[in-house]
Order: sequence, then C-alpha cells, then structure tokens
Amino acid sequence: MWAMNLAARLGSIFGVCAILIAGLLSAGVALREYDAGYQALRGDMHNLVLSESSLPFRLLREDANGLQREAGLLVEDPRISTAIVYDATGEQIAVARQARSEGAAPLPFARLRGTVLSDEPGALLVDVSGNARQPNYWSGLLRLNSQLQLSYPIISPVTPGTFSQDSESLSRALVEGKFGHSNWVVGYVHLGVDNRSLVTDALRVSLGTFAISVLVTLLFSGVLFHYTRRLTRPLLEIGAAAQRIIDGDFSTPLQVDGKGEIGDVMRSVNDVLYGVRAYRAEQERDRKQLARKIEESGQQLSERDAALDKAAQEAEQRRSLMRKLANYDRLTQLPNRQLFGEQLALLLRLSLRKKRKLALLFIQIDGYRRINDALGMAAGDIVLREVSRRLSATVRGSDSVGHFFHSNAEIAVSRLGGDEFTVVLNEVESEDAARQVAKRILDQLRLPIDIEGKQIVLRSGVGVAMAPNHGADVDSLLRAASAAKQHALDEGGDTIVFYERAMNSGSEQRLQLESDLRRAIERGELALHYQPQVDTLTGSVVGAEALLRWEHPELGLIPTGDFIKLAEEIGMIEALGDWVLIEACRQVREFNKAGLKLPKVAINVSALQFDAGFVRRISEVVAQQGIPPSQLELALTEGIMTSNHPETVHALSVLKRSGIYLSVDDFGTGYSPLSYLGEYPLDELKLKRKFLLQAAGSENGAKLVIAIIAMARSLGLRVLVTGVETAEQMHFLTDNGAHLAQGYLFSEPVPADDLARMLTPWHFVRKIQDLAAMGAA
Repeated sequence: MWAMNLAARLGSIFGVCAILIAGLLSAGVALREYDAGYQALRGDMHNLVLSESSLPFRLLREDANGLQREAGLLVEDPRISTAIVYDATGEQIAVARQARSEGAAPLPFARLRGTVLSDEPGALLVDVSGNARQPNYWSGLLRLNSQLQLSYPIISPVTPGTFSQDSESLSRALVEGKFGHSNWVVGYVHLGVDNRSLVTDALRVSLGTFAISVLVTLLFSGVLFHYTRRLTRPLLEIGAAAQRIIDGDFSTPLQVDGKGEIGDVMRSVNDVLYGVRAYRAEQERDRKQLARKIEESGQQLSERDAALDKAAQEAEQRRSLMRKLANYDRLTQLPNRQLFGEQLALLLRLSLRKKRKLALLFIQIDGYRRINDALGMAAGDIVLREVSRRLSATVRGSDSVGHFFHSNAEIAVSRLGGDEFTVVLNEVESEDAARQVAKRILDQLRLPIDIEGKQIVLRSGVGVAMAPNHGADVDSLLRAASAAKQHALDEGGDTIVFYERAMNSGSEQRLQLESDLRRAIERGELALHYQPQVDTLTGSVVGAEALLRWEHPELGLIPTGDFIKLAEEIGMIEALGDWVLIEACRQVREFNKAGLKLPKVAINVSALQFDAGFVRRISEVVAQQGIPPSQLELALTEGIMTSNHPETVHALSVLKRSGIYLSVDDFGTGYSPLSYLGEYPLDELKLKRKFLLQAAGSENGAKLVIAIIAMARSLGLRVLVTGVETAEQMHFLTDNGAHLAQGYLFSEPVPADDLARMLTPWHFVRKIQDLAAMGAA
C-alpha cells in the first residue's frame, strides 16, 4: 500500500507540474501571438496613413473639407471605426466614423499624445469607461469591448514658413524639392481600431497549445505511474529489514536479488549489520584514542593562549592607529580640528595658571579654490602638503623662531580643514614676537611651488589672536583669530592682522550666516529651480539644469555664489551637494510617476565633492529613488577633469558604466589642457554665455565657437550652450551644428511645478517655428 501511495504521489506531482507548465506555455504563446498581431496592425495602420499622400498638403493649407474626405477614406477600412485629424497644436479639424461603430469614445488629444514625443507614434488601449492603458494581451482579454486608439504624426516634406501657402507655390516646392528635407510635424491622425480580433486570435492559438500539452502530460503520467510501482516494490522488503534492526535482530541479512540502485541499497543495509558487530571492538580503541586526544587538547589550549596574547597586542596597535586616524589629518598628517580643540583647551588652562601669554595664528590660502579648479584636485593636494611642510619646518625647525615661544606642544601646527591652518605659539613673549613668527611664515609661503612645471605663488591671510586678552577659551579665541584672518583676506591677502574688538560686528554676522546655513536644510529653506534645455531642431525638452536657491527667513533670497562659497569654506559643500542630489532624483521620480518625460536632470558637482565616497553615494541615491541612471547628469568642473588622478579616472569609468550622463561644465574657462577630452568617458560639453558674446563681438570669437563645436562633434560629444537669450544667437548655433540650448530665450529657472508644464511634447514647438520663420525672413 505504501509503494502504491508513493507511485500515485509521484504521478500526481508530475501531472500537476506538467499542467502548470502547459498553462505557462499557453500564456506565453498567447502573449507572443497578441504582440505579433498588435505590431502588424500598427504597421498596417501606419502604412495606410502614409498612403494618404495629400494629408500634409491639406494640413499645410488648412483644407478642412479635404481633410474630412481623407478621414472618410480611412474609415472605409473595416478595421477602423473612427478617424480624427488634428493640427500641430491639437485642434480637431475633421472626424469620420463608421455607421455601426461601437466601443470606447476617442480620448482627448492631450491624453493620447501626452506620453510621447511630438514626432513619434502613440497608442493606448481604451475601454468603454474611458480608462486608458498600454496595449497588452491581458488588458485586452479582460476588456473585450476595448478599443485600440492609435496616433500618427503627419510630417511635412518642406519646412513651413519658407514658401507661400498658395497651391501653386506649394506644389512647385513639393515637385522640385528645393527646400530640402523637413521633419516638421504639421498635424496628427488618430485611428480607433477594434481590439477583439487580436485577442480572439491569440486565445485560439493558446488553447490549442494547452490541449496538446495536457494530452502529452496524461500519456507520460501513465508511463511514470507504471514504472514507479515496479521500482518501489523492493522497498517493502528493505523496510521490513530495517524494522528487524530496530528490534535488535542483527542475525538475518537481506537476500540481495538483482543489480542496480535497489540492489546497492540492500547491500548497504547488510554492511550496516556487519558494522554493528564490529562496533564493540571499536569502542575500546576509541576509549584509548580519547585519552590521547585529551592530552593533545591541553597542549593546543596553551598554544591558543599565546595566540590570544598576540591578537590582543595587534588589537591594541589597531586601536592606536584608529586614534591617530581620528585625531590627525590624513592628507597632511597634521593634527585635525578635534585634537586641536582638545589640546588648545589644555594649553589655555596652563597659560592662565602660569600667567603667560598664548598666541593663535589662523592662516588661510587665498585663491586655493582657483588652483583646484584650474589644475585639478591632485594639484590642490600637493599645495596643501607643501604648505603644511613649510609651516611645520618654520615653527619647529628654526632657532630664530623658537627663541620667541615654547614650541613643544603637539598642536604647534594643525589643519582645521580645507585650506585653513593654525599655529599655536605657547608662552609667547609679546605681540611683537607673534608678529615676527607670522611674518616668517608669510615669507615661507610666498616661495613658488612647482606643480608639473608650473611655478605657483601663493597669497595667504594670517589672523592673530592673543590669550587671554582676545579670548580665554577655545571658541572665543578661535573666533577672534578667524575674524582677524577674514580681515586680512579682505585687504587683499599676504597680510597679517591682529584681532580688534571692532571686528566683532562683521565676524558675528558671518558666524550667524554660517549657523543659518548649517540649519537651512533641516528648516526646509532650500529649494531647486530648473532651467529647461531645448533641442532647437524639434522643440523637445532634452533635459533641465537643477539650480540651488536659499530663501533666508529674514534676509530673503541669498545669492547662490555667496552661500556656495561660504559652504566650501566651512566644509558644508558635501552636505549641500548630497541634498541637491537627493532632491533632484526625487523630483525626476515624481515626473516619471506623473507620466511626464524629462530625459535627464543635471546637477553641478564641485571638485571638493568628487571622491570615491561621492561615487558610491550617487549609486545609492539613484537606486533608492528608483530612477534610471541615464536620467541623472553630473556637470563636472574642469578641475576634476584635469586632476588626471587614477582614482578620478576609475571613478568616472564606474559612473559611465552605470549609465550616468557625464558633462564638462563651463568648458574652456579654466587653464586646462584639451587632452583630457579623449581620455575621459564624457558625453557633453557645456559652453558659457561669454563665448556667445565673443562670437557676436568679433570674427575670431565666432571662429572659436565654431571650432569648439567641430572638435566636440569629431570626438562624439554633444554641445550644450548656456545663456542663450536672443534669436540671433540661436540661429548662429543651429547653423553651425549646435542645436542644444539653455537660457532665457526659452525660460528662466523655474520651480518644478512650472517645469512640468513645459514637458508636454509640443510646448516649445510653436516658439521654435516662430524663431525659424524670423530667421528665414
């Protein structure tokens, strides 16, 4: 009975699985048949529309009666129930229906065309309730009365505005073809087609496939059942033998009949019986081995104790390394802000107890960001390391400097972050002594630095604060030195400024602005505005640049350049950049959910942001927001491009492979070689408005722009020109092969809700047509 049950179970499992597979196979066949029929139907309808060659002519002439006759000819095809003709702006001109047409009412023009570009066909499956969805087999099967509504653009063979619209001139243009090829959309034809025949054909084929699969399944189930019964009969005998073993009867071995797997099992049972007989003898041997292993285990424990001691020493070394990483700057190996604050507090307490003076020198490199942007991040790192070396050598290695102060403090020289350094003069004799040390530091920093054959001369600002006169604690002393340093930079740099109490006003305002900026994100004061990027050939929006705005609750709109520079100085640029990245990707996701097509959004990336962590963060945010990587563009400064660091090359390659769109922002504004264009995986160059102004002002300026466009095209790069404000500028760019433009000619930067209205396929078409007509005139 057990064997019969097993055979029945195996047969049932096989049958169920086979029927499930047959169902899936039938569904797949139905999907394939429906899709093939759907594609063939779309092709037939498209060819039918194209065969009406007079449609563009009648649309150009706005011949309503002629278009009505054309629509009547289309519905003569028995598959078409409704034919509607629209002009390029979506205005209905003509409509024709079959006398017995049934099914869904035609969708509004904007709803049917809203998800596709102006020069692409569109299709939706519409039920009798007016609900629309993408055509597929399951939707058609569940809604047999639904209707396929197809939309086809009508392309003019000649460009509107370049001829008179009377019959004679238009016919001459069409016959002679002297106006060349045109891609202008002059109207649309919407066709309503019954979906029932597609579904029934696919269903008929799938049912036939399912029936054949079921017959084959039944045949194989019978064969499997018969074979399983023969196979499981010997298992009853093995079961009886197993029960005897459980009862303690080891005397009767199995009689092995035949070969194969069952015979192998029976022989294995006999081996078990023989093994039990030898078990008692093995027990004695095992007892002796156990005693020997206990002795060996004791020795192993001693060895493990020694290994644990070694591991503890290594752990202590790692903790020491971690403390060093937490307290020292990784680039310059100088004490960082944390260690600086801790030890300066201790030195201040000691100086107060001994009634001795302490001087804090706050040093900042003037124009470090320009070096980073022009020569790359690697050059910037060289500058920071050289500055730290010169400061350390000046403070710690000079007898003349050591004469003025006690310099055994670990934080004699520290790096607070970015291009900001501090020097602590402990137990300094007087302000004059501090001034002499500061002067010697400036003298050392003025010496040229050689970077790849270029002699770079630095200008620095030094602010000096004395304790306890200017501050008795770390925060107050650091604020005083920072205020003095800022005054030194405001005076043009390369100067030394001692703190005065009159500096508090400007310093407090800056500190307040710093504090407000740090809290701007959590207060929701930041926002992104978007400026569309337009293809001047088709009028399509090919992207948008995300621009950061800060609306201060008291000061109003803060200029972007001011607070971005402040963020870079106080180390907040990474936090702002991360907020922009998340918000831009979130907005793209919202556009996608709403059915609005924004091909990509561009965010600007500072050289201070770009590192391996930033690349990982890009991948995380894109995955979290659920958008295709191709919808994100990173606009990189030339400083990033020219670093030529292996990590930069690798990072850009990783981004490119993931699908991220890469562009060079403000191309040609830095002092960078052009060789990087062929080395990095770039997609686009962005030219600033100043190139347009130069092109309008001189012939050489125009030749330069034309040369840049030609160079980019030869390298397979797209060219986007920003700051386009006049029709003349647009025509100049389009005539020379640059048809991607951004600027106030099309739109100022606007909030996301305003941008959404510009993402309809035909939004800029009329404007492009008007501009083209102006250029032709």
